[in-house]
Amino acid sequence: MTPDRRIQTLLLIALAATPGSLPRAWAPPGLPFAQAGRAEAQAFVDAGLQNLQQARYERAIQAFRRAVDLSPDLSIAWYDLGVACFGLQRFDESRRAFDKLPRGDPHYLFAVYFLARIDLAEGHLDAAIRGFESISGSKPLADELYYLGAAYLRSGDTPAAIRTLERASAATPDDYRVHLLLGRAYQRAGRNQDSSAQYDLSEKLRASYRAKSREILECQNSLVSETADAAANHCRRLLDGNDPAKLVSLGVLLAEHQLYVPALAPLAKAARFDPENYEPQFNLGLTYFKLKDYRGAKPPLQAAVALRPESYDAVVLLGSVLFTLGEDFPAVDQLRHANRLRPADDKVKGLLFGELCLIARHLLAQKDYRRAISYFEEALDLRPEAAELHPQLAEAQTALAEKEKAGLEEQLVKK
Repeated sequence: MTPDRRIQTLLLIALAATPGSLPRAWAPPGLPFAQAGRAEAQAFVDAGLQNLQQARYERAIQAFRRAVDLSPDLSIAWYDLGVACFGLQRFDESRRAFDKLPRGDPHYLFAVYFLARIDLAEGHLDAAIRGFESISGSKPLADELYYLGAAYLRSGDTPAAIRTLERASAATPDDYRVHLLLGRAYQRAGRNQDSSAQYDLSEKLRASYRAKSREILECQNSLVSETADAAANHCRRLLDGNDPAKLVSLGVLLAEHQLYVPALAPLAKAARFDPENYEPQFNLGLTYFKLKDYRGAKPPLQAAVALRPESYDAVVLLGSVLFTLGEDFPAVDQLRHANRLRPADDKVKGLLFGELCLIARHLLAQKDYRRAISYFEEALDLRPEAAELHPQLAEAQTALAEKEKAGLEEQLVKK
């Protein structure tokens, strides 16, 4: 494997933490001490890389740390240590390792890529943009154009995001994440027809990717033929790592087989690695929802709706979560939105009707008659046949009229 190919391979390494012992390095007899130390350090690098490629991050980190202890100037060990720590989202440790690489080192540009991704994950947008821009020449290094577009979009620079994502689309036309984000950028710019076309293309590419991916197909077979624990571990070895697309696929496959708890980690990791990607946020919220952990579901669903407010599935799920949590006013806002998106959906209409009735009755009990009337009337607009609401509406209207009359009389007395 060439050095460049080896480095690029590390961009897509997987994650799994399995304790174990490291092999001892062997140095031929008679080597000078410095050379023997270097040879032993290189042996630890090789062992660490093997663990890295087999998704054993903790063991890889141990090996790389031994290597840099033996030979602090061995840059490949620092680089690999940074990749391994990045895979476990230990960003401070990852940053310190990458910072050991001098500018002239062949691994330096890839270190800049990871450092920019750390800045993006931690919300340091200006630093992330500078980092990605510095390596986004005419020939892409990895998927830095996608992340640069995401950083521009998060910073509010929509034109720059569109320019960058159009470059990314030309460079990597099969990356469904690029088209999804470009669709969002077009939507923000008011180019709704272009936005819809990009969303449709993203869905087609995502389906094609999942149908063709060897790792995904192997994981699917494992989930059918092995025990739940064995299949989950097998799938983690195949799909965990630094690639959000694979992480989302892993989480979705586990959740589809009702392995909801194991599905949470890869989805949460993908959401942190790729904060502008709707898919991990929505699926993370959906998985928490299936676990009936509604408080856990709320933040990722809020993020998903913010990313794609036109997504009916995300909006209605967030509305349902808020309804269940008793957050009535935010819930009714989301359910109204869902009803506007699909007015023919009777289930959502029923949820919205129930929430409006709850709020109206609560306001009536608090003697906030004017607001109670507006909610009763909205509920009746949805279901005019709901005869049980008419007496309550009349009660609120009568009470409001009496309250206003009393207030008017009080003002006359004061005069």
